[in-house]
Amino acid sequence: EMCIRDRWYQRRVHGAICYSLGNVLSLVGTSFLTGPVKQFKNMSDPKRLYTSLTYLGAMILTLVSALYLQKGLLVIIFVIVQFAAYVWYVLSYIPYGQECAKKVFKSAMSSENTA
Repeated sequence: EMCIRDRWYQRRVHGAICYSLGNVLSLVGTSFLTGPVKQFKNMSDPKRLYTSLTYLGAMILTLVSALYLQKGLLVIIFVIVQFAAYVWYVLSYIPYGQECAKKVFKSAMSSENTA
């Protein structure tokens, strides 16, 4: 009989796998719309390169952590990194999106320090 901890872990791992595969499908979908060469050029643009590599790396590491290493904490960490990299990647397509996000984040951090 499975203990509660094992069931909790399996649900989280299943969710992380689905999340990562959904992100892969999203990239395949945009590649289909823009063409694979243009998608690759967009992702390797200097202002997106590190974010793209982080995003792809986090997807791979999430799947490796979930399927092979079976380390729940690593799965959670890589899903968080994956999400943050995805948000930053999307913001790179919005004019001044990353700059605006930086200002909001800095403002939130400075208001927390003064409170």
